[in-house]
Amino acid sequence: MSVKADTDKLLEVLGKHLGGLIGGFGSLISGILAFLDDIHDFPKFDHIHHWFLGLLGIIGGLTSLAITFKQILDELGIIGETYELHTR
Repeated sequence: MSVKADTDKLLEVLGKHLGGLIGGFGSLISGILAFLDDIHDFPKFDHIHHWFLGLLGIIGGLTSLAITFKQILDELGIIGETYELHTR
């Protein structure tokens, strides 16, 4: 394949998964900001603090990005069939 065809394929796949990328990065950034905003209350568990929500945002954002990147790599053919779980 030519460089133009590879670039077109990459842009097509990234455009298809743009929602997952934006959502994942947005959740990750907002989680980090919420966590850092309330870092002085980090060891306290007396009531809901912003660092709880920040930690959930960080975990959710990283999970979303991992799933989205796996889908992108699958569609580009970088990750093959060897990573599938065979139960039977």
